[in-house]
Amino acid sequence: MRFTVEWHDKAERWDVVRWATTAEGAWVGTTVDRCAILEDAEEICAYHTDMMNPALWAEVGCEFDREMA
Repeated sequence: MRFTVEWHDKAERWDVVRWATTAEGAWVGTTVDRCAILEDAEEICAYHTDMMNPALWAEVGCEFDREMA
């Protein structure tokens, strides 16, 4: 799973998109947030990326649970 920032032409906004792979191996994107300012979208994207990083969870003494995330 990964997160990206994508420009939405019709709505003229920045979307934070979560990408996951299907059982067939295809990438499927879901918009998780919408922003008017690129910097805000990048910050949100970085937050989501960090939340899915098991190494960061270990640093704070927590167990990462992919199903909960």
